Amino acid sequence: MIWIAIILLLAALGYKLIHDLKLYMSNRSVNHKLGWVTMVLMCSPSIVLFTLSSNFFWYLALPISAGMCSAFIWLWFDGIYNLYRGYGFWFTGSNDKDDAASDNVLQSIPLWAQVILKTVPLISLVYIYIKSL
Repeated sequence: MIWIAIILLLAALGYKLIHDLKLYMSNRSVNHKLGWVTMVLMCSPSIVLFTLSSNFFWYLALPISAGMCSAFIWLWFDGIYNLYRGYGFWFTGSNDKDDAASDNVLQSIPLWAQVILKTVPLISLVYIYIKSL
């Protein structure tokens, strides 16, 4: 079940990247709220499968699985999206009126803090999840 969850999560990431890059290439704005809802819906099967595969009680496994998927998508979507647009992996955008709220937060902190904020939760949650198997 875990492999299916990983494949579905990667498919959600790929779909979102292709969708947003098409918008970017056609000079159209991204609706970040709709994008967030779309990602929640697309990641839900992975979250459920990760939760069911864990030996933790569901009420512990669910937030760990959701956090792990969210942290994965946040790190890798932003990084790959930036690379395709010709920026560095850790680029957090310019001060545009349609910036994502997370970009605005990241722009207000130093790069080393951005790296910690995006990587430490993912590494920690993956570690905790693996321990739950």
